[in-house]
Amino acid sequence: MNEVKPKILIVEDDKFLTDIYKNKFSSQGFEVKIINTPDSKFIDDVVNFQPSIIVVGIILPNVDGYQMTEMLKKDERTKEIKVVGFDNLSDEESKRKAISAGMEDYFQHSDISPENFVNKIKSLL
Repeated sequence: MNEVKPKILIVEDDKFLTDIYKNKFSSQGFEVKIINTPDSKFIDDVVNFQPSIIVVGIILPNVDGYQMTEMLKKDERTKEIKVVGFDNLSDEESKRKAISAGMEDYFQHSDISPENFVNKIKSLL
């Protein structure tokens, strides 16, 4: 029987970090796609991949994670996809902005191990 893998899209410009998380999620049965520099065709990339969940960095080139989430939530094709923020910003304002932009949750890199992060994502699915 063919089991359907959950799909995760990680949008983060730190290649070292994305390599770690790509390996972690892949080893846990996820199909992983990485976008290091989102551009004007970002929404089309999301529609084509059809992820179960999207993890976005907040501080990115071209567009920040808040703006990206707002774009995703406004588009009929992507508005139901869960989005989680993941960055180094530790202030409460960053988390509040993440939630008000439409993210399910926000995690700080230094506050969560890769294993725990994978478990948090699994629990959101």
